[in-house]
Amino acid sequence: MRSRVLLLMAVGLILSSLLLMVPQETAKAQLVAGYSGFPTLIEDDAKFLCIVGTEEQTFANVPIMMWIGVESTEDSFEIGIFDGDTGLSDAGIEDWLNGNWDASPLATYTQMEYELYADPLKTGTGTQILQGNCGRAQCRWRGNDDAMPNNDWYNITVDTSAAAQAPSGNYFYRLVVTPVASATRDYSCFKLRTSGQASLLPGIFTVMAGPVSPADFPLVFPDFPNLTPRTYDGIWQFYAWIGEGQGMLEFWDGDFDFGDYLDNDLDTNDPNTSGIPSWAGGGAVAEGAKGQGDPQDDNSNAYFRVSPNTVYSIIDPNWNTYLNDNPSGNLEWERFVLSTQASASPDVLVDSLPAGYYWWYIEGMDGHNLNAIRTEWEMFPPDDDEPPEEPPLPREEEEVEFVPEPGALLLLGGGLAALASYAGMSVRGRRR
Repeated sequence: MRSRVLLLMAVGLILSSLLLMVPQETAKAQLVAGYSGFPTLIEDDAKFLCIVGTEEQTFANVPIMMWIGVESTEDSFEIGIFDGDTGLSDAGIEDWLNGNWDASPLATYTQMEYELYADPLKTGTGTQILQGNCGRAQCRWRGNDDAMPNNDWYNITVDTSAAAQAPSGNYFYRLVVTPVASATRDYSCFKLRTSGQASLLPGIFTVMAGPVSPADFPLVFPDFPNLTPRTYDGIWQFYAWIGEGQGMLEFWDGDFDFGDYLDNDLDTNDPNTSGIPSWAGGGAVAEGAKGQGDPQDDNSNAYFRVSPNTVYSIIDPNWNTYLNDNPSGNLEWERFVLSTQASASPDVLVDSLPAGYYWWYIEGMDGHNLNAIRTEWEMFPPDDDEPPEEPPLPREEEEVEFVPEPGALLLLGGGLAALASYAGMSVRGRRR
């Protein structure tokens, strides 16, 4: 018995040593397996969804809305909110100087509210918060009041609800993040994940990279004050799901602050965008040649600067790549148009726009600069830097068309099936 115990101890020591030798990246991959979320699942890459106040010269108080799809066979699912607090330190007190990924320079803390709605048809509408199924009477949480941890995950288990069940049998929910009051000087940044299928609703969402607070600098720069190594790489990836072939596609970018601090590469007038879009909301200005960004893209502060200037590509399902090398300037919206028709005045005239996932690949985005994105389609996160493996979970049941077998009688109307059976004939259904 003693020899068996010693053997087990030896095996345990060997396994422990092997685990200590596993690279950090591998451990993270194991940690996030089974989740999807925005903008990434990696805790220390400094990439966040972010809501900013009205006095920060950007697009303020833009809500973040994420759909969660859960397969019909599941009884429950998980929601994770990373750094869901606003201005709290590790000790859980309001102290943004010692907290992470938030900023409240006026020492006023506008916490975020996280509300879960049943949205079985994915309409993006409906005002009834999910009742129960989440450990409380109403599925509503507040970052500070519920003591969401600084720089860590707050996990919620939700039982599936008949109120969220679609005709297909799958379940769909909408998680909405808003400030509890109109934020003024606050920056509140967070990540969202789920064990289900995550997608951002069509419309506007805002993202930002750290450093945000003073305490972020040693997290983004592990050998701070040295500039290298750096955990943030300036790259952002999203996938727009377009279920049918199109004649024209528009991708809108807002307040990218294109225009570097050296005046080498400045924002110019976009020939096929004008004015302020009707959906833009407060803070936007008319499109035009804005010159240098504010703050400058390719910032004069090396701790925020990621070169080159921000550019992005749209890559279609056939791997054709379309580059936008002069996106929006300060506080403006610009559209990037792909079309099969020259009459649409597109940025790129293309042969076709097939159905599938369109990869929005952004590079060179500076730290501490809020950027806005808008599309008319669901946006999905990458799956290990690859397109999602599957299309969105279906909301509707598959349609069935009846096809006669040889010698069978094709009858119209399900009520006549019994008659066919009585006559010794069969009616067979074929799924599309």
